[in-house]
Amino acid sequence: MKARIIQKSLTDFLELSIAALISLFLTVSIAIYVRLIPLSRWQADEFITFAHNRDTGLPFILDRFFHWSPRPVSESILWLYYLASTALHRPLITAIIGSLWAVLIISGLSILRHRSNKKLLQLCLCLALPAFYLLDTDPTEVFFWPQSAVAYVTTLAAITLLFWEIASNTPVTSTRSIVLLIIAAWSSETGAFFVFLFTLLNVPSAFSEQPLLPAFFRWSLPLLGSGVILFLLLLGRVGTPELPIQTGHYIHHVLPSAQAATGVMMDELGFSTQNQMPLGWIHLLFFLGARWCWRSIHRDGTRIRAGLLTGFALALLSAAYISILAAYYQFDYVCCARHGTIRESYILLAVMALGFASARWPLIDTRYLRAVSALPFALALLLALPVRLPALQHDHALIDQVTAAKAATWASGTAHAEAMTFYQQPDGMIVHNGYLPAGDYVMGQTRNWIPVGIMQFFHKQKLSVTTAPPP
Repeated sequence: MKARIIQKSLTDFLELSIAALISLFLTVSIAIYVRLIPLSRWQADEFITFAHNRDTGLPFILDRFFHWSPRPVSESILWLYYLASTALHRPLITAIIGSLWAVLIISGLSILRHRSNKKLLQLCLCLALPAFYLLDTDPTEVFFWPQSAVAYVTTLAAITLLFWEIASNTPVTSTRSIVLLIIAAWSSETGAFFVFLFTLLNVPSAFSEQPLLPAFFRWSLPLLGSGVILFLLLLGRVGTPELPIQTGHYIHHVLPSAQAATGVMMDELGFSTQNQMPLGWIHLLFFLGARWCWRSIHRDGTRIRAGLLTGFALALLSAAYISILAAYYQFDYVCCARHGTIRESYILLAVMALGFASARWPLIDTRYLRAVSALPFALALLLALPVRLPALQHDHALIDQVTAAKAATWASGTAHAEAMTFYQQPDGMIVHNGYLPAGDYVMGQTRNWIPVGIMQFFHKQKLSVTTAPPP
């Protein structure tokens, strides 16, 4: 008996020590990306949107909402960001990006408020998500572009927090869960896809938690909220000729779009050997780490809601698939790096949810596996970090140049003159630059909407774009 107690104590010590070390590695990985936040920049959208907010006001906001971006939550945040930037006469890029990142990371750390003698395992799990959100795909548009981050990081934070609420056995019809579902649905179209599917797939779970009438009322709120957003998208954006290509093999053809989307989805799940990042192995290790850690945390017999976690994962994977199908259906190809990034984030969350669900059944788990329950996350880091390190080193070396170029452009734009100089920022390998060809652009003579938006924002008649460093 004494030997068994000593062996158990040694196993617990080894397990928590490994979890603490891996949590440190995950924290360092996140911190490396945090250091790149100064590379964040406005794209053309901020200049144009903020100029129209200032010059047109409510009519522009309503037109944008009903015809292109029906996102009540994220559009409200974007409007508040515009007000703050205008009041302080600063772009406030680091402030908005840093705030959104903080919300995302804190949404994961919420699991630590629940009582457990395995806090270090909980910490490892909640740090793994943001670390691999950043590592697995191109993070530029979701994490370093303010107007996009307002929509997608808000969506991701709400869904991540909802995941931890479900994993912690919080009733899915609780006020907190309903609010999180509505925030996700009202922040981006991918969030609306997820919420609509999640509420449909998990009707039995919702109605088992409360009497029929209260459950029906509460559960109808996110279902209707997401349904309205999807309806507005169908009426507005789907029929908007955004691109000059209006005919193609996939445009407005459901079955060909679905077939093409299936192939892309399989690649993004990790069934392709063509990806630079070994996504298949990372997803497998993510599953094992989630399963072993959650199994260890719940050895006291605490209920694991396998059905609800599986429904959560299926809704995420289905939303990811629909976003690919919709891209083919509207644009004839898979557009926008931000959609790929958010899909990979959904896949990671789904894999972790399935790992948690599988932890309900012991299978071949042993004391020796429990001792290294967090080790798969370290192995996943070993696979991902070497792929990203050269690019990370390259981008860290650009911070001073990019910061100087942004400051010089802003100073030139706010100067009292009819002309300004736009200092083209060097392109990063992690944080990419929206390239604008060098040359002179004159208001009324150029059809390129990017320099027109910049000139409109700064009230300029002429824009000179240069690749030379600022003086």
